[in-house]
Amino acid sequence: MKKSLFIWGLATTLAFYSCGNRQTDNDEIRLEDKPEKISPDQMDQTGLSVSSQDPDELAAINSAKNQVNKYFEALNNGDDLKAYEEMATSSDRGTRSSFSEKNANIESVELSFTEDGEVSMQGDNTDIKLPIRYVVKTKQGNTESYNGYATISKKGDDGDFKIQEMNVTRENQ
Repeated sequence: MKKSLFIWGLATTLAFYSCGNRQTDNDEIRLEDKPEKISPDQMDQTGLSVSSQDPDELAAINSAKNQVNKYFEALNNGDDLKAYEEMATSSDRGTRSSFSEKNANIESVELSFTEDGEVSMQGDNTDIKLPIRYVVKTKQGNTESYNGYATISKKGDDGDFKIQEMNVTRENQ
């Protein structure tokens, strides 16, 4: 629902700006250059174009973003067990009870990816560093903003991507 509202808002904004006054000072109509079409293989799962053209890297970035989205979706739904399970066992997630306590005050959370990710592939292992920003609304109605990156790893060809590290700092309010 939130994703469709975001897309609808983006489309409305684009339509508004594209229908602006194109007249020049000489009362001539100025035509805008038609933007180059971006093929679907040049987009990530959010619909944004990505700079990397390597199909393996694009697939890895999309899988990593999907993993981070699952984590934050679970937190947003109040399912801290599911969020806990989206993190690697070797991560800094802590114990199940400490993780639950740390996230017990979350009412809702909104995530955005701030840049393309950095992919490091060594043999069968893949590490991806994704710059993120998220805003938490607490149960008391306060908002807290965090900025940093998530490191997502996959060990071996058959392994699943898991969040290895969430290196974020709270922004000043």
